[in-house]
Amino acid sequence: MDAPEVIACQRFGLRVESLRDLGGFESRVFAANRGALAVVLKISQQSRMSVAYLRGEIALTTALERHGLVVPTYVASRRGAWVELLPAGSTATVQTVVAGRRSQPEDDGPQLWHLLGKTLGELHNVTRTLPRDRVVGSEFARARVHEAARMRFAHLPAADKELCKLAGVRATQVAHAFAQGFLRGQTGLIHGDLHHGNFFLAGDQLAVFDFDDCVYSCFVHDLAICLFYTVSRGGRDPYDRSHVHRVLDHLHAGYSEVATLPTDWLSDLGLWIALREIEQYTMIRHALAPEEYSPWVARFMHHRRERLLSQQPYLDLPRA
Repeated sequence: MDAPEVIACQRFGLRVESLRDLGGFESRVFAANRGALAVVLKISQQSRMSVAYLRGEIALTTALERHGLVVPTYVASRRGAWVELLPAGSTATVQTVVAGRRSQPEDDGPQLWHLLGKTLGELHNVTRTLPRDRVVGSEFARARVHEAARMRFAHLPAADKELCKLAGVRATQVAHAFAQGFLRGQTGLIHGDLHHGNFFLAGDQLAVFDFDDCVYSCFVHDLAICLFYTVSRGGRDPYDRSHVHRVLDHLHAGYSEVATLPTDWLSDLGLWIALREIEQYTMIRHALAPEEYSPWVARFMHHRRERLLSQQPYLDLPRA
C-alpha cells in the first residue's frame, strides 16, 4: 500500500515528486505543489484530528481571512472535500503557504511584541463574532480547553501519580476559569499555540498559521502562551523578571490597541502559564527522546518535573 502522503497527493492533485518532509510535532507536515501553487500537506491521526474537529479549524481560519487577517486558505480535494480520510486512521488537509518571512532573534523587541499582541486582539475580535462555546454537531465542535488538556495529560505515565494528580488539578482549575470567562463574554476559539514558529512577518502584519491547537478557551490564555515562548526566545532566561515584565507590557499594549481584556486579566495569567508549562512537559516527554531535544527543549526539560511538583512559577509575573 502507498504511504499516506502519497495517497493524499493523489486525492488532492499534488505532485508526489514535490513532497518535502517538514517534520512536525503532533502531525506530519509536508511542503508540496499543486500545479504552480505552493501548499502545505498535513497528515494527522483521527484520534487527535477527526473530520469534525478539523471543521472547526477550517471555520475559524475562513472567518479570519474574511475579516482581513493573513492566514492560510484551505484547498479542497479533487472530489471537493476539505478533509480526506486516509487508510490506517489518518486525516489529510491541504493549505496554501502564506507570504512572509520567519522572524529572527534580531527582530525581537518592542515593535514585534506590540504587533504580536495586536494580532491576538484582532484574532479575538473575529472569534467574538463566532460561537463562544462548542456547538455539538456543527462546524464549531472543537474541544474546550480543559477537555483538550485532559487528552494531553492522558500521555503521562500512570505510575507518576504525583504528576498525574497535579495535571488533574490544573485541568479542574482551567475548567472553572473557562466557565467564569464564558459568563463574562471572554471565551471563544483561540489560536492556542502562537509562537515564533507559527507566524511570518508580512509587512505591517503577521501572517499566522498552524491552527492545529485552536480550542475554546479564555482570551487571556492566548496571551499567556505567546508570553510563555517569547520571553525565552534566543536562549533568554525566562526567570529574568525585568524582561518578562517588559515583553508583557508591549504584548498587552498591542492587544489593548484593538481589543479589551477584563480588568482582572493579570490575576488569571499565572494559571494559563502553569497550564502551558505542564502541557509542554507532557507532550515533549511523550513525543521526544532526550537525544532529540533541541537546545530550547533541553533547557526547558532540565529538572522540569521537580519544578512542576514544587509549583515554582515558570515566570515571575507582575502582581495583579
